[in-house]
Amino acid sequence: MSTCGSRRWTVLAMASAFIFMAYFMQYQVSAFAYELMPAFALDTTMFSSLFFAPMLTAVFLSIPAGAAADRFGVRKVVGVCAIMALGGAVLRVFAPSYAVLLLSAVLIGFAPTALNANFMRLLGAWFDRSPGIAIGVYYACSGLGTAAALLSATLFGNVAMAFATAAGAFALVAAAWWAFVADAPHGFRLDAKNRMLAFVGTAARNRNVWLVALITGFGLAAKTAYLGFLPQALQASLGPDEANLLAASVTYGGIVGCVAGPAICARRARPKLFVSLCAMIAVALMAVSSLMLNAPSALLLFGVGMSTSVSAPIVESVPCLLPEIRRCVGSAGGIIGMVSLAMTYLLPLGITVVAKNDYVLLVGLTAGCFLMTVPLVLLLPSLVTPAAAKRDAEGVGCEDVG
Repeated sequence: MSTCGSRRWTVLAMASAFIFMAYFMQYQVSAFAYELMPAFALDTTMFSSLFFAPMLTAVFLSIPAGAAADRFGVRKVVGVCAIMALGGAVLRVFAPSYAVLLLSAVLIGFAPTALNANFMRLLGAWFDRSPGIAIGVYYACSGLGTAAALLSATLFGNVAMAFATAAGAFALVAAAWWAFVADAPHGFRLDAKNRMLAFVGTAARNRNVWLVALITGFGLAAKTAYLGFLPQALQASLGPDEANLLAASVTYGGIVGCVAGPAICARRARPKLFVSLCAMIAVALMAVSSLMLNAPSALLLFGVGMSTSVSAPIVESVPCLLPEIRRCVGSAGGIIGMVSLAMTYLLPLGITVVAKNDYVLLVGLTAGCFLMTVPLVLLLPSLVTPAAAKRDAEGVGCEDVG
């Protein structure tokens, strides 16, 4: 008999709406690059710093946010960070300078940082037996937020109006978060009595947590850099509106990959080979796309998005399925968030320093970055499906989640 009812779908909807708006706000910077760069006299390195500023927030906030959620609950921690992010969203509407715009981006980063550090704990509690599917939906909605940012740019009269609309929408989502989200189903044991440092220590001693962090870091850095700079790269042969529209093909593929990947892997006891194969296909497609910037193909870009998005829901469901860290998934998520988002901030900066304004080289280097995920996936022994995990450990929580 169900112990969760329809509440788990409400929680998933709220988490998905939250991450949708977080990515929508971040990728508005990419969508309006053609206006922001001349208005604030930005070069590619300055723009990269602005676009990736939310990841810089994660470097310092992920572990505290994850550990705090283990102690105080995901709802409270993410809710407080949402208020900070809302302040940043309002501030950037009136930003008079690059410094203020950069500060607003850092504050906006509080929202995705807090939730990305803790969505594994939240969805692992509500979707205990099959977190991969829920995580896939969550990731798909982040892709929808990205696509919406790119496609909606033409609907606004100016950047300030676009930023103001995003701030208003995020305020509604933040209010709904406080109203409808609960940390776990009734009767789910959260084990929140230990000191926060104890949670962090347990997670930090687990080898698989660090492997997941590195896999996520290389993959996320490559995907974010690829899509973040793609609209500018395509403007060599297309207008800004056409470039944004075509770049959105990557996010459409990403949405399909996020949903289809877990569904396919759910039928496999050990899906490492499938995930690794998809990653190698992704590298090949990204490399080919770097040579076709003057004659871009929507189908090719769709393939890039789909193949690069298969692994993330599978890999990031691993901490939810490891019995030894079930009590400190928030802290594990904090470590994964800190490492992966630090890489997502630093690696693209390094790529822009090397490539400068050579977008062919820049897109090609992102393919090399994604290639690093392949050997790390092969080193991950606990990349298992929920069915395999159920055989290895006794499950807890909702009895009919699926």
